[in-house]
Amino acid sequence: MTDFEERRLPVGNFIAKMLMLCIGISFAMSVNAQESIGGRVLDEQKQGLDAAVVMLVTLPENVLIETTVTDSTGCFHLPVHKGEFLLCIRTLGYKEIKKNITITGPTAIPNIYLEPDEISLQDVVVTARKSRPMTTSSNGKIHINVAQSYLTDIGNALEVLKHSPGVSVNNKGEISLASLGGTAIYVNICNSL
Repeated sequence: MTDFEERRLPVGNFIAKMLMLCIGISFAMSVNAQESIGGRVLDEQKQGLDAAVVMLVTLPENVLIETTVTDSTGCFHLPVHKGEFLLCIRTLGYKEIKKNITITGPTAIPNIYLEPDEISLQDVVVTARKSRPMTTSSNGKIHINVAQSYLTDIGNALEVLKHSPGVSVNNKGEISLASLGGTAIYVNICNSL
């Protein structure tokens, strides 16, 4: 064997190994695609509902084990779990649907049609408040005007800060502002109506 032939063999082995790897991955993907629970969620005009939430709940324990959302055509796929389940489907503007299903292997669920959720209101009263800017800035200070804003109905001062622009409050109650340098927070409480 010449030096040239000896050098070519490892490259040939490498190509053969890569080819076998690609075949193995394709096979695994096709098996995985076949090992699923699938279906389609449609509206009253038989159009696929995008972003409907599909949940698989164990029975009788009522434990959520899988969740997914539908694609733009209303299709969904969940991994196979064997047993008795409750399939719950929710999306905004439609009534929630629940179906008892038994899964013994890969399953194609028949099309699921959702009904519009019609909500009728009796009387609606709109009340306007005189508005002023919620935040103002002067001399490097940011003022948050809570009075006569949506922040008045939130609760305590910490909750108001959580919902204020440019302010972050973590789970420990630590407050930080989106600004450079040191910051200080002053709370001025006025009971004027």
